Amino acid sequence: MSQCPVCSTEYIEQGTTHCPTCGWDLTPYPLTFELPESFQKKEQARLVWAKEIWQQKQQISAELSQLKEIQPKQANISCQPKTLISNPITWLPGNLKIYEFSIGFVNIQFSQIYRRWITGGIGEKIGQYNHPIPEKIKLAVNQDYFQINCNYPPTNNEVALIARDIDEYSILAVVTGEIDNKNLPIAAYRYFWTEKSHPGMDGIGSLLLWWFRNNQPRFLMNKDSNTKKLPNGLLYTSKYFEQYYSEIAEIFQQSNSLPCLLTIKKTNTQILPTVTGCHCLALHLHDNKKQPISWAWNVNSLVNSNVFTVICTVDDKAFENI
Repeated sequence: MSQCPVCSTEYIEQGTTHCPTCGWDLTPYPLTFELPESFQKKEQARLVWAKEIWQQKQQISAELSQLKEIQPKQANISCQPKTLISNPITWLPGNLKIYEFSIGFVNIQFSQIYRRWITGGIGEKIGQYNHPIPEKIKLAVNQDYFQINCNYPPTNNEVALIARDIDEYSILAVVTGEIDNKNLPIAAYRYFWTEKSHPGMDGIGSLLLWWFRNNQPRFLMNKDSNTKKLPNGLLYTSKYFEQYYSEIAEIFQQSNSLPCLLTIKKTNTQILPTVTGCHCLALHLHDNKKQPISWAWNVNSLVNSNVFTVICTVDDKAFENI
């Protein structure tokens, strides 16, 4: 017996041309035929894509099954709120359309001295983009609502994540550390944004899950463009993040002052709070204390720290003066 490389369904090789479950072409190439290397890479990429689509299909099927189980109990939801937590409606029908833009740098070149790509300095705060950017988002970027102090970018190939809802738009900024031509630290930004297209949609959460499931894209200094057409994602509700409530339950009960400051603890096996726990806390502050959804994770310095509701830092003294 063999297994389908996409869905792992077992099948008998003799006489089987397509997987009976997912439809993947199982026809083997002749033993005497040697695939060109370029074609092998394309086939491997196609297989990875097919696996991802199959997993998304299975996830959607599971969510729909949950939805069918919950629908008959709708009349009791108001008096039994725990029903939604134990059987959460976490997914919504439709495609998450994602756009992006990035910071502009000048005089990008490869340095033989530092053995990496460097820049001559910062250009425009909004450089390249793949879709017209709404004025509300432009204003927030230009007013430094996503900015960390340029002297304190993430180090050791880490990222900082900054997220904010602005009316009907949700934005996730991915910040990485680069250097300029004097070997001084500089922060690079790549922004992903979407328009909330469905009532009950968690825009930031949907962007965050898409980012994780698409290899966590970040700014690439050596590329002419960081702005390409992006694959669609799934639409999630805030109920998806209830599973992370245990991380922030005690913090939420004690969060009397804003922004809520958390110190990230890193060990060999885990990082707490996770960025998903950070978002979970922001959601609870929004739902229970009517605060805007606006958080920063893994940051040590923010230009405008007072415009956030949750800040997660690895330096417990970084925001003492807030």
